[in-house]
Amino acid sequence: MEILTVLKEKYSSMTKKQKQIADYMMAHPEQMTFITLKELSKTVDATEVTILKACSDFGYENFNEVKYEFRKYVSMQEQLEIHQENEYTSTSIPKYELKEREALLDAIRKEEKDCVSHALLNLDLRKVIEAARIIMQGKRIIFCGRGFSVLMCKALQIWISTSGLPGIVMDTELNDEIHSLLPLITEETVVVAFSFPDYYFMTTKIAEFSKKSGAKVIGITNVAESPIAKYSDVLLLAPSSTRLFMNNLSSPMAVINLLASAVEIEVSASDRKSPVEKDFAELFRQ
Repeated sequence: MEILTVLKEKYSSMTKKQKQIADYMMAHPEQMTFITLKELSKTVDATEVTILKACSDFGYENFNEVKYEFRKYVSMQEQLEIHQENEYTSTSIPKYELKEREALLDAIRKEEKDCVSHALLNLDLRKVIEAARIIMQGKRIIFCGRGFSVLMCKALQIWISTSGLPGIVMDTELNDEIHSLLPLITEETVVVAFSFPDYYFMTTKIAEFSKKSGAKVIGITNVAESPIAKYSDVLLLAPSSTRLFMNNLSSPMAVINLLASAVEIEVSASDRKSPVEKDFAELFRQ
């Protein structure tokens, strides 16, 4: 049974303070996915002990279990909206397009080329250089995203590692990865957040958490209105929609390739050399 249903069913038997806590939870399900016990205590003007007692009376063992249920609820709601709007259904190609398949594929090829050209020509190179400098100065780099964005996270991680800047990939669909890496997000961290339709809420929350923690956030997304935009110190845009796919890799990959090139340029200009490869190579000479 989803958590909002549980709260509604138990509402009549709750104390006045528990109703106040439940009212906030039901009105702010997304905030409940990441809010801390201390933050909730201040927000609803209730002691932490009172909140923990309420969680128990609601039928959950602890506060983290309540947060988990809200994450599950929000995730399911977003998936439902996507399904209702047919965001992820396969594109139905009209029969008249299928008569000349080579011509259709040639048209798609031209569209791909135009999409990549448009993305690169409209990319603000000053922002790319700024993002590269931020990455170079970070003590640690975390690349985060979900779905096809994880592929780009891994590609950028590999490209940047060749410049002597190792990073970590966080799949924002995996709770274990999220919670194991959250402690690493500090003011010394650079978070590179990839967010493309359907704009997964957890990636946005990671960007928000990173901003609040003092980390630098580089957002890579398709439009300026993307949810991660307001949490990004630098925002790089790469349109991703084509006639057949909601998200296409061509344009975003071209943009992150340029970002990786900018990082290498900045590292070379700073004469920053990593001794790691040299030290590793020495082991084979012994």
